[in-house]
Amino acid sequence: MPAVSKKQQRFFGIVRAIQKGEMAPTTPETAKAAAEMKKKHVKDFASTKHKKLPEKVVAKEESNPRIPRKKGQPANSKKHSDLYTDENPKGTIHGLGFKDVATAKASVTKIRKSSRSHAHKIQAAVAMEQRAREMGKTSEAAVYRKYINAMKKKTKKMNEGWSDKYKKSIDCNNPKGFSQKAHCQGKKKKVNEIYSGSDSGRAEKIKRYDAEKKKFTKDDKRKKFGKFVQDVEKVRSKSTGMRGYHKGKMGTFNKGSFTPDN
Repeated sequence: MPAVSKKQQRFFGIVRAIQKGEMAPTTPETAKAAAEMKKKHVKDFASTKHKKLPEKVVAKEESNPRIPRKKGQPANSKKHSDLYTDENPKGTIHGLGFKDVATAKASVTKIRKSSRSHAHKIQAAVAMEQRAREMGKTSEAAVYRKYINAMKKKTKKMNEGWSDKYKKSIDCNNPKGFSQKAHCQGKKKKVNEIYSGSDSGRAEKIKRYDAEKKKFTKDDKRKKFGKFVQDVEKVRSKSTGMRGYHKGKMGTFNKGSFTPDN
């Protein structure tokens, strides 16, 4: 990657000289860059010719219009600019950066104290980590990564803390929030794996069990109704003067015999 300005080329010229042992570090920034950046990348920056380069470049968002990511494009593709664009301006946490470690730590504090959702905070930190890493800011990226890992542990703890009653109360036809959506997706995936060909033996057993359960329910209903009829007939055979219906007519049962009303 060539340098984009004369100032940047001179900076990396010093860094390359430090890496080659030709001079001592002049500033903490040059020392840090020499220690953390790959020699190949530093060489690319340092070997850029000054011709037609501006003295310095001030980044302007307007001069870098958004190129949206198309369906199927990988997240780190050069054909889109989603890494440096804001997908949801209304939910943006402003004032984040990775100029140095102190700035990264201050940004993490802003993310932590923001009123955004748990998932939104993780997404913001991931975006900043990727941007810092892309610019060779490994120490600053590590600050964001530490926060992301802590949030992932919190996510796991939150999911483990869900009671069975709460899990059963979730309506997967209309899940609310990121956590419920993730839960429903995992549940759906598990069911699909059971009924797919990945474990055909188990899937076959489950299908057979479902069929037997339906059949048993019908048979059980018949048996219960049959037993009810038998109990009624038994009572009627022993009763005297019992009123009731028989073959659609109202009458009196007398030790098994039925006398319909006139």
